[in-house]
Amino acid sequence: CGENDIAADPTISADTILNRFKIVYTIIRKKLKKNTPIVYVSMKPSIARWNYESKIVEANGLIKQFIETQKNILFLDVHNPMLNLDGMVKSHIFLEDQLHMNAKGYTIWQGIIAPTLAK
Repeated sequence: CGENDIAADPTISADTILNRFKIVYTIIRKKLKKNTPIVYVSMKPSIARWNYESKIVEANGLIKQFIETQKNILFLDVHNPMLNLDGMVKSHIFLEDQLHMNAKGYTIWQGIIAPTLAK
């Protein structure tokens, strides 16, 4: 539920992405013990999909709001740390395809995700 859904169907709404997330979350939650923590990593921005940026931001917001109503799940924002101060995506953190991250991009993620997983 996320970036690939938007790329596959640019007319998809943020609400539909949220509903798909809820379905996947419910399936995962049913398979785990109730107290098992889940970490959701937000959708990231990318140069290749910058034309979908507003929908990514909206869907991230809806998913975050939903997660805040649930127990034992945490929303990790990797989206905003991947933007420059001017709100544009950091171009130096992507491979030539401008979609997939290079080592610098994954270093940003590591700085966000690793401390949470270490807890």
